[in-house]
Amino acid sequence: MQPCRDSWFINHYVTLLRIRYKKKINSNTNNSRSTVAVAASAAKVEISLAVLVLVVVVVVVVVVVVVVVVVVVVEVVIVVEVIILVVVVIVVVVVLIVQVAAAAVVVVVLIVVIVVVVVEVAAAGEE
Repeated sequence: MQPCRDSWFINHYVTLLRIRYKKKINSNTNNSRSTVAVAASAAKVEISLAVLVLVVVVVVVVVVVVVVVVVVVVEVVIVVEVIILVVVVIVVVVVLIVQVAAAAVVVVVLIVVIVVVVVEVAAAGEE
């Protein structure tokens, strides 16, 4: 009787070890999946940062072009427009750093600034 009971105990213990080992394998698999998810989210962050840098560069280039056009067309540096453009660039950069999804707001602000500058240039040209 005794050897039979011992073998049952050993079999039961081996079964428990298998279950425990299987859970450990599953938890490692879950960890690797979460690692993949973290890597994917890091890649998304890198892509969004690249888009952010690209948008900031485009905004700066547009502002520089508008300032150069104003200076060349009017042949006088209009101080108010330059100050407005610099403030808009600073606001745009801050908004982009805080929230990348605010690109639509940035586009609207740029359109408004360009329209204001064009109207000012036209008014200065008529005088």
